[in-house]
Formats: sequence, C-alpha cells, structure tokens
Amino acid sequence: KQWYQRRVRETVLRALREIPAGQELLDNSGYHYATHSVPERRRALRTQYLFTCGCEACTERKSWPAFDDVPGRVTVRCSRCNSSLLTKRTICDSCGKNASKPFQKMDRLAHETNRFIQRFITDSDSRCSSAVFEFLKMCEIHAELPFRLYNESQEVIKQIWNLESNCRTPLT
Repeated sequence: KQWYQRRVRETVLRALREIPAGQELLDNSGYHYATHSVPERRRALRTQYLFTCGCEACTERKSWPAFDDVPGRVTVRCSRCNSSLLTKRTICDSCGKNASKPFQKMDRLAHETNRFIQRFITDSDSRCSSAVFEFLKMCEIHAELPFRLYNESQEVIKQIWNLESNCRTPLT
C-alpha cells in the first residue's frame, strides 16, 4: 500500500522525439488514430470524457491511416526544398540536390532498427539500440510520416519503457 501511494505522486513523461520549448504536449485518451476512425474517436471521447479532441490526427484535412494501412515504403523529403523523393532516388527533381547521404544513413539505420525489433520480439532483448533513436530522429527530419517501420520502432520503444517502469523496486 505504501509503495502504491508514493508512486501515485510521480508522473513520468518520456518523449520519443525532441520537443521544442513551448510546444503543446498532448496525451492519448485511449482512442488512437491507428485503431479508430475520426468519427469513432470523436463520438467516444465526447461520450466518455465530454470533450471534442483538437489534436492533429483529429483535425487535419489529410486522414491519418489506420495501422494496417500505414505505408511500408519510405518517402524521403529533400532537405533543401522539402519535395518528396522516391526511395533510392538520389537527385531531387525539383532542385537538383544530391540526397544520397540521408538515404544511405536512413537505410543503414533502418536495417539496424529492423534487427533490434526482431531481437526484441524473439528474445525479449530490451537493451535499446541507440540506432533506433537515431533512426526516429532521421525520420522526423527526412521522411514523410507515417510509415510502417517508423510506427513499429515507436511501439517497441514504448513497450521497453513499460517493461522498465514495471520492474522498478518499491520505494521505502
């Protein structure tokens, strides 16, 4: 009982990406865009929590895809003009910038991230690779989101953090 009471006073917030100063932090109220449509989320949140959600996934004109519909293919953005580049295309058609370095780095990090995810799934190896965080950061900068490996990487890290927080020793 004492352990529970002392733990209730502590809230831990972990971010999967850097959060600029002053940016609003939002919490998921249980109806995730990847598993529920916008009308389902709005109806459930109005009924259960008495509010209309104003998050990006609920208000953006472009519909966010359900998890099964998230593209598997990565589309990289040109760092100079922000145009979409097809994977493995190294020269931007819009501005002519050579984009081979970000492609090569993301490709290497994607392979390392895939290996880490497989180790986590098969062996419950929760020693998080720094490559996963570097991959997520590169995606935030260079890729059009979401895409499957990006989402899977976030989910694995959240599971590892859940395991870590559930294995803490009781406070005395």
